[in-house]
Amino acid sequence: MAILEQSDIKDRLREIKDYIFEIKFKNCLEKQILENLKSEIKYKLNTINIDSKTPDKIQEKINSIEELINFEDMRQNIKNKFNSVYENKNYNELLKVFDQKGIYTEKGFLSKVGKTKEAYDRTVLKLLKENKKLQKRY
Repeated sequence: MAILEQSDIKDRLREIKDYIFEIKFKNCLEKQILENLKSEIKYKLNTINIDSKTPDKIQEKINSIEELINFEDMRQNIKNKFNSVYENKNYNELLKVFDQKGIYTEKGFLSKVGKTKEAYDRTVLKLLKENKKLQKRY
């Protein structure tokens, strides 16, 4: 009976991962890439120190922005990273890059896990409390 339950759990996990990859991630892949790109650009812009003493030094910093950001390379790297996560179905990497934390409250997802939002939240918290390996990871 335990083997059957483990098989059912593995099938359900596979179904949930497929749902997240194929329905959620794939459908907003371009949006996720764009959001990540904007975030990277904002970060890089914030690293520029314009506390220079002269207008010429400030102008020099402004002129270096294009070189610092290198938009096309940055866009391609982010696109490659996201596409690799999707193509390899790498769930651990998906959790790092997929900025849709609200997915876990959606009915489609909850029906896949067979729980209400409250029951799902309790289950996750219980698993985190009980599992030392998960505690270290998150």
